Amino acid sequence: MTMSLQTSMLLTRAENPSAPKNPLQVEYGWREVGKALTKILLGYFILVVGSIAGACLFVLALHGRELEILPKGANKNLVEVLIIFGSLAIGLSCLLSYGMVMVGKWRCLMNAPERRAAKWLMFVCMLCLLVGPVMNALFSISGAGADNYRALHKGREGVADVKFDTTGAVLQLVGAAISLASTVLFVLFLRAVGSCFNSTVLVSGTHLYLLYLALLVGGTVQVMLNGEKSLAKPEIVMALGLGWLGFAVGYVLIILATRICILNGLSRVRSPLAL
Repeated sequence: MTMSLQTSMLLTRAENPSAPKNPLQVEYGWREVGKALTKILLGYFILVVGSIAGACLFVLALHGRELEILPKGANKNLVEVLIIFGSLAIGLSCLLSYGMVMVGKWRCLMNAPERRAAKWLMFVCMLCLLVGPVMNALFSISGAGADNYRALHKGREGVADVKFDTTGAVLQLVGAAISLASTVLFVLFLRAVGSCFNSTVLVSGTHLYLLYLALLVGGTVQVMLNGEKSLAKPEIVMALGLGWLGFAVGYVLIILATRICILNGLSRVRSPLAL
């Protein structure tokens, strides 16, 4: 009797497990991205509360007697103390808010996947968020940039004195544009998040918001170019103010919608260990 020995019968073929059909099953940073968005929302909440508190203290200091909130015999020291506390409330809330937003966006950068270019959008957003304010501050300390700020502090009468005919003034404008670009890039990052979770509602919402922002910036530039003639009309100034208020509210709502999208999306994802 002859016996044949086949080594293939003794060896088991090592097969690689099939990759999960849902990429979210192997992207483990989304929960941290969601927590980072919550931190960003909390930072903006602190900014709003601090600004409102500071504004109320300013109104109380300047018009408290007229509104019969402060006693008529209130001395000047009380008014100065209220102004100091109002300034501290606004300043501290701005610093704390900026720090929390920076930390939140940094956590988004560290934990976002590269799918849909989410990580790269967040990287460029962080770069603009750091470079824009620095450029704006450097070229506003002296020279034409400082003159432009002093002109804007005069109100609508000083708009005609704003000029961008020097290198420092142009770079100041570039710094402001870079700061605005950081906001646009973050919205594009939120769009990428919505695309990763297949949320057509969030993606469409970001498209509408970016269109609204483009129209708002274009309208603001047109009003500024017209100068004092446009700013002399209260209805135009009110429309611009409401437009930028809508921009801020919409920005927060998109972040909130993205946070909800991540929560709902992760609740439907099963761990690959359980499959």
